[in-house]
Amino acid sequence: MTKHTFIRKIRNRIDDATVSSVTLYLDTMIDIITETLINGEGVQLYGFGEFVPVDRPERNSVITMGNRKGETYIVPASKGVKFKAHKGLKDALNGGEKE
Repeated sequence: MTKHTFIRKIRNRIDDATVSSVTLYLDTMIDIITETLINGEGVQLYGFGEFVPVDRPERNSVITMGNRKGETYIVPASKGVKFKAHKGLKDALNGGEKE
C-alpha cells in the first residue's frame, strides 16, 4: 500500500477529516518516530508493534558474481531499524481477533 492510498483509507474512515489534515497527522507521526529512533530510543505502539533502532557492526563480505568474484570487501558499520510485531497484530495476521 502506498502512502497516498493509506491516507485515503484513513480519510474514508473519519467523517470530518480532510486529506490534508490526515497527511499532516501522518507526516508528523513519521517525523516523531524518526526523531525518536535517531536518538536511539524505540517506539512502542501497543497492540501493533515496536520499532527498535539497531547498530550493525562493520563486517567482511565476499563478491559472489562478476570478474571480481571471490574478492573480500568491508561493509561499513551502519544504523538500521527492526520492527517487532506485538501479539495483537500476530494474532490478527494468523486469523484471530486483534486485541
